[in-house]
Amino acid sequence: STVCALEAGQLVPVYFANVQYNSIFYRKALSMAGLRNLILCGREIFAELKAQLFASDPSKYTGAGGLNRMKRMTGNMVDLDTVVLRCNDPTTLETINKMNKAKGNRVYANVQEFAHSRQAAEMAVAAALPLLEGFVKEFGLTKAQQKTRRVQTSQVDAGKIPVAHDNSSRGKWPLWQYINAGVNTMHVNVPNMADIIGALLRAPFAALRAYLRCKDLPEELARFYEDGISDSCFNGKWKALEEFNAGLDKQGSITQILADLQAKHQSVFTAQFFDADDRKHTKEIREMVRLAKGVCARDRSGATRPITKADVRAWVNDPAVEI
Repeated sequence: STVCALEAGQLVPVYFANVQYNSIFYRKALSMAGLRNLILCGREIFAELKAQLFASDPSKYTGAGGLNRMKRMTGNMVDLDTVVLRCNDPTTLETINKMNKAKGNRVYANVQEFAHSRQAAEMAVAAALPLLEGFVKEFGLTKAQQKTRRVQTSQVDAGKIPVAHDNSSRGKWPLWQYINAGVNTMHVNVPNMADIIGALLRAPFAALRAYLRCKDLPEELARFYEDGISDSCFNGKWKALEEFNAGLDKQGSITQILADLQAKHQSVFTAQFFDADDRKHTKEIREMVRLAKGVCARDRSGATRPITKADVRAWVNDPAVEI
């Protein structure tokens, strides 16, 4: 009830992203309060971060502005570094091992073994260098500024990647490895600017847009709170809202309706059905045209019209196509 009583512009209690602290409902309520406050101060925070070249080192913000202001006004933060390798991800390990096995190279027994390998370090360096170079070029940094901002490519060495165990060590090096509580990731000391713009400037309006589209539909409104609002850092909040709105955009579209029709008739579209079809997908097109007869959907211009054979053919050839 205390959270619900917060008014726009009031300080938001600090909470930990993606951590089982209090209830998920409490963290989502705080997330929405923070998003609302960004309408008021998001541009100001963005300008303050820019003045420090979006430094991820918390010690760079000694006054009331920047990350300190964001923490007070939203209860959480925006990540100003970029993860270039998730060493603790089993899918990453599986992919690496498959490639290595095919080449006759080392296969790792577990994620810890991979995380401490020379190969992981070299992969992180290969991903980090162009990001550092791009940041330096985008902001026109001198050698002195690169040193102060800690983005010098000369300091990146696969044999000597520093290790951090908490957020206080963030942004101290151009590239570092973060190891803590089941997390093992490689970070480069530059932000993904599209995510920062999204998190600080676009996310609050994306949340408002999504809510207004769902508020009169109980099931969609529940899905908005479940999928559209994330209790993650603000980078994650922006991604969740971006994906949620993209999903809403597809609802009722020709592409979505055709996909739903095929999914609804899985008993027809079996593996044997597709095996018996020709390279031009003649059987699939014929069956989809039959199922879509008389069905109307929204095309990319926003107009609602009957689905045509040409629509079906385009979708069968490329299920991601915008029609």
